Amino acid sequence: MTSHRHLLLQSILYDPEAPRLRVLDQLLLPTRAEYIEVTNSREGWDTIRTMKVRGAPLIAIVAMLSLAVEVKEVLSGRLEELMAEDAVQWLIERLELLKSSRPTAVNLFTACDSAEELGKNKKRRTYGGYCFVPISCFVTLMDDCYELNRGEVEKGVIMCGEERLLGLINWVGR
Repeated sequence: MTSHRHLLLQSILYDPEAPRLRVLDQLLLPTRAEYIEVTNSREGWDTIRTMKVRGAPLIAIVAMLSLAVEVKEVLSGRLEELMAEDAVQWLIERLELLKSSRPTAVNLFTACDSAEELGKNKKRRTYGGYCFVPISCFVTLMDDCYELNRGEVEKGVIMCGEERLLGLINWVGR
């Protein structure tokens, strides 16, 4: 009998300390599983635009985390030399770039608009404050995804019947 190895794929791999973001290239699925290194918002834009990442919440998450990586790298050495308005303008330019990657992605626009509002907040005009902006939006997105998915699973249990759903989960997990 052949044994099947189950591979748990994660859509994103994010290390906030490094900072490092790697995104599963969904164009290669199901034949290959490879991760793309995303080091800034331009690479985030390219990953979204070329549809290497799909799904409304995930698109917004990749946008915010690509910006988080860039903010930490770029602004850590330059924030003191940047005037507050220049830093806000820098942030807005990156957000506009990210929005242009998928003009119909509602979650992306919502996250970018939230990040812009946070960035304009005078209390956030420090290095730590700018690092907080995309991460805060990311956390909100994750909370929203959790609530949405929990609701969808609950609907599925009601529609399919609990026994049938558990049977399906067991079959998929074989």
